[in-house]
Amino acid sequence: MAIEEVGRGDHEDQGRQRRLVVVPGGLVPDLVRYRVGPVAGNILWGYLGDHGGHKRLVEGGALGTAFGAGAALASHAAADSSLGVFTYGLAFVLVCLGTSAVQLASTTLVLDFGTDADRPAYISLAALGQLPFACGGSLLAGVLADRLGYGAIFVLSLILGLAGAGVALCCVRDPRGVAAAL
Repeated sequence: MAIEEVGRGDHEDQGRQRRLVVVPGGLVPDLVRYRVGPVAGNILWGYLGDHGGHKRLVEGGALGTAFGAGAALASHAAADSSLGVFTYGLAFVLVCLGTSAVQLASTTLVLDFGTDADRPAYISLAALGQLPFACGGSLLAGVLADRLGYGAIFVLSLILGLAGAGVALCCVRDPRGVAAAL
């Protein structure tokens, strides 16, 4: 929502009136997700990746996605309260941070593997490996949401995000061997 001042009468200075203008529901989350969120996320994740290793970006991105899905579930459960509004916004912020982490790490982590001569092949294989999930994941999620509802998608996202973070934490070695302390 925003407050807009509206002139009344012939003169600009006379009779200012305030009225409440309702912003369309999708505008603010879209603005955060597509404009503000990636910038803030890239600054945060860039610093963390440079100082703590890019493997941490994968872990953080998976956790952001998982906790964003959990916040979406919570916002649905508390839809008629101010807590529902807070968790709805939190879901967008967390998913945005998770997405920016994974997008940033998709190249930077791969750059740490192999020799200079092998890096183009590693980058190509990493991009090719993401392709089926990037294309098919959204389509599959749409079909599942249509058949089972959005709650099932949020639960699945929560489970897969936690599983992805666990795999990255336990099974992927940091190619730079960066210490955990920042």
